[in-house]
Amino acid sequence: MQMYMICRMSVSYCCAEAVRQVSDVANHINEHIKQQDNFMRMLAIQKTLACPVGPRILVPGRIFIKEGQLKKVSGVTFTIF
Repeated sequence: MQMYMICRMSVSYCCAEAVRQVSDVANHINEHIKQQDNFMRMLAIQKTLACPVGPRILVPGRIFIKEGQLKKVSGVTFTIF
């Protein structure tokens, strides 16, 4: 009976360890996918600003935060670009 319990606990531990490792790998892959998506968005924005003296927005460490319309507020009126 004791040997059965030891083997059963060992299998349970191995399964739990395997699940943890698979979870870690999945999290790692998901993080790389997010980074790739962020890079692709930044690259698309950089291409729309492609002029000879346009700003270089694609630099290491920079991340995409939010997408939307740019609003300019000046004085009493505001303009949507």
